[in-house]
Amino acid sequence: MPRRRGFQQFRAAIERTDARGRTHLVTGNREEIAAQRANIDGLRDDDLIDGWVTLVGHDLMSDELLVGASTLARDMRTGLTFHISPSPSDAVAYLSRCGVRPLVHFDRLGVLGPHVLLAHAVHLDDAECDIVLRTSSAIAYTPWAYLRLGQGVTAHGRHGELYRRGARIALGCDSENASDALDPLRVAALAAGIAKDQTLDPTSFGAHDAFEMLTIRGAEAIGMADRIGSLEPATYGMSRTTSPDAIATGL
Repeated sequence: MPRRRGFQQFRAAIERTDARGRTHLVTGNREEIAAQRANIDGLRDDDLIDGWVTLVGHDLMSDELLVGASTLARDMRTGLTFHISPSPSDAVAYLSRCGVRPLVHFDRLGVLGPHVLLAHAVHLDDAECDIVLRTSSAIAYTPWAYLRLGQGVTAHGRHGELYRRGARIALGCDSENASDALDPLRVAALAAGIAKDQTLDPTSFGAHDAFEMLTIRGAEAIGMADRIGSLEPATYGMSRTTSPDAIATGL
């Protein structure tokens, strides 16, 4: 079955990776791009798993690798994702190496666009926010992780502002070792609270905004709104009825 072949390809890619997340078979940029192409090709016929071009990000990727990864994602009509600026350290590194902040550098390289999902993007300045909007690049926002790790989201995060300005923002939970719980409703409540507190305006961001960011807007951010994120014909929809008591007690 196509689904089985795709899952086997995905499992094989995981099994080539050691405990530190580094593949044994890839030693250079060209090999990395070729390996990612092979993994995406192997998942083409899978109806549950999509292959994306994925880099660690931060200041750990060369310009050549990033340009190659973005080109590959565009050519294969898939997404590119990498971590950037969950803390101030990435901006410090790029300013030292390139003389500009990370997203300004990426914009000059021509790698951003609707196919890109930036993981975190907490510490952005005005110019970087404008770049996110102009390029239609998306952001994966995982607020509990930033609070747990003390990364400054309440003082510096601009996700609520960007969302109000039309940016593509997807809410996420990160991993359990970073955010303690994979609870989407908990994340949505936190995102709404942070946005209200930052503006000193309880009407600036409502529960409906958080729920949309968690569902249809999140699906749009990852390029899957035609398949998930809403309850309508031709989409994979799932609904659950939960009592207020269950939400309050975590049951």
